[in-house]
Amino acid sequence: MEEGLAARLLTSIETDRLVIFCGAGLSMAPPSLVPSAREVARACSTKYEDITAFTVSTDLREDIERLAEFFYAQGNLQSFFIRHLVPWTLFKTNPNPGHFAIADFLACGVFELGLTTNVDSLVEIAADTLGQSNFQASLDGNEATLTHQNHNPFLKLHGCYVRDQGNTLWCSSQLNVAPLMDKIASSKRWLQGYLLNRDLLVIGFWSDWAYLNHVLEDCVNTIEPNFIVLVDPDEAINLTRKAPNLWNWAANGNVNFVHVRESGAEFLNDLRRRFSRRYLERLAEASKPTYMGMTGSHFAGPVRFSDAATAEELYALRTDFSGKKGSDVPRTKRPDLSMHQLGASHLLLMANGAVLEGSIYVIDGKRIRLVHGAGELLSSVKSRFSREPPPPVSVDIVICVGADDDGGVPTNVVREQGAANIIRGGISGEWVTLDQARQQIGI
Repeated sequence: MEEGLAARLLTSIETDRLVIFCGAGLSMAPPSLVPSAREVARACSTKYEDITAFTVSTDLREDIERLAEFFYAQGNLQSFFIRHLVPWTLFKTNPNPGHFAIADFLACGVFELGLTTNVDSLVEIAADTLGQSNFQASLDGNEATLTHQNHNPFLKLHGCYVRDQGNTLWCSSQLNVAPLMDKIASSKRWLQGYLLNRDLLVIGFWSDWAYLNHVLEDCVNTIEPNFIVLVDPDEAINLTRKAPNLWNWAANGNVNFVHVRESGAEFLNDLRRRFSRRYLERLAEASKPTYMGMTGSHFAGPVRFSDAATAEELYALRTDFSGKKGSDVPRTKRPDLSMHQLGASHLLLMANGAVLEGSIYVIDGKRIRLVHGAGELLSSVKSRFSREPPPPVSVDIVICVGADDDGGVPTNVVREQGAANIIRGGISGEWVTLDQARQQIGI
């Protein structure tokens, strides 16, 4: 991603304006490899021929909409084509980095809204993998208003094969009858109010599923956003041919428009990496006064995190710095005052020669994890984190910044005899407060 564009998108995030539209091109990227429209048409045709011994004509075999219209005209689009011919197992695959970025960004508020024409559930699977177990996509404008609780809305414009497989959108004729006609109308009304003065990041619409783009066109053609970034590796001339109305809407000269010829999944992963790195740098910068209060001196070193750090490594740091265990999701878009002691602890480790390896600090041969524990007892933090998946690497010390030492014993259990100022064993390494860590490793 070009640096100027990255700065523009980070500005859009900061001002609460960024919305993402994603289509089939996103889910076709590895490792998801959801099939193209042509591949689905061929699979449906082959299965139909196997069942009936009827030869599907060439013009239908290569065109999913015409094939779907054929079954719609026979009155068995839902009962036969959708339920028996569509190769749904090919949609049951693994999320790619773009899906994880969307799930993360909807949870922490980077994206004000996610809109997709994909019927797969890969964003939902990614959200569940990250720890957002109650992630709920919306199927129309009414649901988008009412159902989302712990994340920003994610509207599936063409339906969802998990929640309502029979009413997924395959051909234009479906748009003239309920329930899809009503769902699209509800979505259109809601979107036209929600998208005013937004910046739009458009990923993967210009694919060979382009026949469905008119649904999106109908929903957005009266909206004039501030800024549109289209991410698609294809050339402009081909994108214009595949979706002329969408191209004219985006590139009409009245809107600041940028076309980035890049994989949507890779672009989103890069945006997630850049956002996470800047989040951590902002926290470190804001924590300098706290560091001075802790040490009596100014922090002289740089606060930049490595450009080589991956999106996953930086996300793990955001998670720990937010006080979330590895099976939960961070929900803050901006670092807050409660995190400044943790940010100062990061500066303290770096000032004493620590090196970040992924999300773990290494100093004098010891591997250290920083966790936000403000307002909790040390044993409570450890108990909560005991329910996270095993860490990929073991650590020697876990510093619970801001946590209060209770000797490692829950309040309803009688304390054992002897020193118990460090919690040992159980999860990974020694669990200590910041004061205990400073004495133990001499920082």
